This record gives sequence, structure tokens and C-alpha cells, in this order.
Amino acid sequence: MEEKIITVLELKEDERLKMRRLYTSYFRKTGRMSVYLMDPVIILGGRSDIRGHIPLPSEFHCSGDVLVNEYGTYFALKEKDAITDIQKVLDLPLMPTGLHLDMEDTAIDFPIDLKRIRIEAIALASFEEHTFRFLYRRKLSMGI
Repeated sequence: MEEKIITVLELKEDERLKMRRLYTSYFRKTGRMSVYLMDPVIILGGRSDIRGHIPLPSEFHCSGDVLVNEYGTYFALKEKDAITDIQKVLDLPLMPTGLHLDMEDTAIDFPIDLKRIRIEAIALASFEEHTFRFLYRRKLSMGI
């Protein structure tokens, strides 16, 4: 897999740590190692200019569904319109997305008990087959 640059929303520390624990449970149940490839993020799409104003709701919430997009499986979010608005502002192709789970192309139902998802930053990140790293991040404040 060649290196890809993506635009992501990075979770606040509390939610990130809860998702890391969920990733461990998910791996134990499914054996899908690609759950550990990325930090817990919401993938918005490819590279974009993240310097402008990004409209954010005060928090996101998982719908309970696990779906698939071009980056793998993800927990769908109830605030789909907010994600679409962010993708439009960033001039990204519209893509259904949510809280990234793993790099597989088939979804496995898995319960999530994360009550809310708050966003810390928007970032550009690089990932390849075995690496994920943030290239540039900009702190955000939530609330439209």
C-alpha cells in the first residue's frame, strides 16, 4: 500500500482513551489487527486545506451501526449532516464516514458504549500498510 494523506478529526483525550480500550476488545473478539493501524479518528477524506473555519456541533454520537467506506469499517454517527457540512467546507468529495474502526472491507457488528465524541483537532495524517502519523494538526473548539 502506498502512502495516503488524509484529513481527519482527532478525538479529545478522554474519548481517545475509551476508544483504545474498545479497540482492544474488538481485536480480542475479531482478530482484526488493522484496528490498531490508526488512532481513533473520524476520516473525512483525502488531503485538504484545514486552515479555514470548520463548523462543529458540540459533540457527535454513534448510531450503533458499523458500516464500510473506502478506508475500512467505521461506527456511523447520528450527525451525518454535520460531517457532510465539514466535507463541503473542506472541498472534499462527500463520503459516508464516522469513527474509524479497522481497515477491512466487511463490517462486523460490535457494541460501542461511548456516549459522546468530542473533537480536539482537525489534522492531516499519513498512513501506509503499517504506519500512521499526524503531519499537521490544528486545534478546534466545538459548538456551532
